[in-house]
Amino acid sequence: MSIETSPGSEVSVTGLLKGILADAQDLALRHMALFRSELMESLQQTRDAIVMLVAGIMVVQIGALFLCQMCVMLLSRFYPTLPVWASYGIVGAVLAVLGVWPLLTGFNSLRAQNPPGGNVKGFPGSKIDER
Repeated sequence: MSIETSPGSEVSVTGLLKGILADAQDLALRHMALFRSELMESLQQTRDAIVMLVAGIMVVQIGALFLCQMCVMLLSRFYPTLPVWASYGIVGAVLAVLGVWPLLTGFNSLRAQNPPGGNVKGFPGSKIDER
């Protein structure tokens, strides 16, 4: 809001303060609207990315299932005396051994982190007494 003045008129201090406050209020409202708009756009982009990640993870899991099935069939084919259940056991054991490494690494990483407010009650290695 701008106050128009003619060369011969005087502007009161209260009129100037009202104008400044109105401009500040208008600016704050526009800033909040812009912030909300940017936040909504960011949330929409995040949602779209998560949907694509979940879809990709589902397809990869189906592919991994078929690859494991293929490994079982290959074992049965190359070792005809090996029962099919043993082929499933071998493939399952290999996958279990391979899965232990990231599981232990993640667990140790979580254990090494310090929570922001100190130790967490009931967490292994916590210094907080349970009462």
